Amino acid sequence: MFCHAELVSEASLYRWRTKLAGTVDATPAAGFIDVGVMTAAPEAPAVPKPASVGGALEVRLDLGHGMVLHIVRR
Repeated sequence: MFCHAELVSEASLYRWRTKLAGTVDATPAAGFIDVGVMTAAPEAPAVPKPASVGGALEVRLDLGHGMVLHIVRR
């Protein structure tokens, strides 16, 4: 059913599966990496915050593969 849904022949699926079977990376994925506190560069001028913002924050990150992280603080 997977092959039919993804328009892949069974032969191709098994060939790639065999090919990739020995390529598993044994290195564990890194967990959280603390990069410290980021500050503005000394030569960068300070940008005044508009009065209407009042501490609100909105961040939208496109993580790829259709995943979007959207964080809003009001």
